[in-house]
Amino acid sequence: MNDAAVIYSESVEVIGRLDVLGIDERTLRDSVIEGIGFVLNCTAHDPSYLPGIMGSGKIVRALRDRLIPRGWSYSNPRNYALTTEPAGAFAIAVAGGDANTGSKENPITRAEKGAATRAAINGNLQLTFTHVDPKFPRIETPATIQTWVLLHFVDERLGEIRMELSQPAGMDSEGYVTRWSERIILRSEPFGMPPEEGKLPYDDAGDDAINVPVERRAVEV
Repeated sequence: MNDAAVIYSESVEVIGRLDVLGIDERTLRDSVIEGIGFVLNCTAHDPSYLPGIMGSGKIVRALRDRLIPRGWSYSNPRNYALTTEPAGAFAIAVAGGDANTGSKENPITRAEKGAATRAAINGNLQLTFTHVDPKFPRIETPATIQTWVLLHFVDERLGEIRMELSQPAGMDSEGYVTRWSERIILRSEPFGMPPEEGKLPYDDAGDDAINVPVERRAVEV
């Protein structure tokens, strides 16, 4: 299997791919920018865990605020916040990414993820391979929905927010999402004045993240 993701980065191809999915770049970018605005307003007096929780949580809310009036729906299976398009073909989750987010380098999630993310990846793989080969073995129940991740990263050094809408395709042995089948790179957003020194980078504790400190290894499964 080819592990290389299909990357959409040029404006025309980004617009075209998003149009096929039935969503626009402005909605995605505005949702990330609104959510991260809460993070950038945090100070050193806030609990250290707050920016990560607030970042992902407020992006989810901002995305739902924009999409639910358009006929989208939402659910939180196993604490995995999903926003699903009207026909039910795909859903969007939210997660923090590393410094490669929004670039042509391969990103990984900032925090290790749990069973809900792994199930979503298995579902994506089922849909991918059963379309190619009907004999491909199904995992648990047949997958009916694709899951995409609205990945974001706040770069304190460059003073910008980078983001992408990407479809996860694999996790390493410690639960970090490390492989993607498609990546749609969105335009970055400068955030002006830098946040209070030492506040970023922050841990992403949203969705079904497992908040157990571990030393990362390079082994993948």
